Amino acid sequence: MKKFFIILSLFFALFFPFWIIQFLALIIIAVAVLSFIYSRIIYQSVHITRSLNIIRAYKNRIIEIDLEIKNKSLLPVHYISVYDRPGKLSVVTTGKFIFSLGAKEKKRVSYTVKGSKRGDYTLG
Repeated sequence: MKKFFIILSLFFALFFPFWIIQFLALIIIAVAVLSFIYSRIIYQSVHITRSLNIIRAYKNRIIEIDLEIKNKSLLPVHYISVYDRPGKLSVVTTGKFIFSLGAKEKKRVSYTVKGSKRGDYTLG
């Protein structure tokens, strides 16, 4: 549907005789292009690291998993949704987070899991 509006706006900007409609069509095209550039910059500049990738757990031991989210860009991230999969571990508190990041900001979030039996578990 988004492609349809961009193509329609491009058609109006090139072939419609009234300048006000051409101007509005160009604004729609500019917003679409700028939002695409913004999303690519944010996608490349947000980095998520986990404190542990492999966990050695004992039976019924509660383990806290830390995630660090960094925005390395000069642009703010207005909405970011982070979800970490606990693998075969039982979830005590959820690993789903929604927040915003400022420019060059770093946040730490954590959640807890519990092992059902003794062994090594992988996360992610």
